Amino acid sequence: MTEALRKSLAMQLALYEKLDAAKSVDDLAGMRRELSDAKVMYQQASAILVDATVLAVGSAVVADAKDPANHVALDMTKEEKTQLIKSLESGFSAAIRAKPNADEDTGANAGR
Repeated sequence: MTEALRKSLAMQLALYEKLDAAKSVDDLAGMRRELSDAKVMYQQASAILVDATVLAVGSAVVADAKDPANHVALDMTKEEKTQLIKSLESGFSAAIRAKPNADEDTGANAGR
């Protein structure tokens, strides 16, 4: 995931350098496709990063009753957990938290 972000940013930097060095329209051939590839890679890696963050925070806040020895949540009161979730939600816009397409939802978010 972080490798994909790095690769996308490296692609973008190379494209900016190519754009800066261009002397004619012909020098820019193929840039649209390369920009699209970099954009898609960045979006996919970012989406994975958001999902990983949600899982990490969720596993830190909610204990697994079936596996208390190996999965223990943070030692927090209910109010502290609520405040943590609220502060994290304020840092993520609704557009980022929402699924982009209802058809892509696998049901893992049911009941949220």
